[in-house]
Amino acid sequence: MARLRKTFVWWDIKSCPIPAGFDPCLVGRRIESALKKSGYSDPVTITAVGDLREGKGPGEDVLRKLSSSGIALNHAS
Repeated sequence: MARLRKTFVWWDIKSCPIPAGFDPCLVGRRIESALKKSGYSDPVTITAVGDLREGKGPGEDVLRKLSSSGIALNHAS
């Protein structure tokens, strides 16, 4: 029986920010799509890492959309 592996993506949201005008709800799907095109077919867990404090990070609305799309948020200053 084949075992599924898990793929973990740690995304530094400061050094690789969401492009202006891009819908944050689509980030996870784009990452998963890029991984599949590269041959990864296992389940993916995505964690955005960065300074998530108000006024420092991408903003509450963006964080809410990322979280609601299944991306975990991890504050690290």
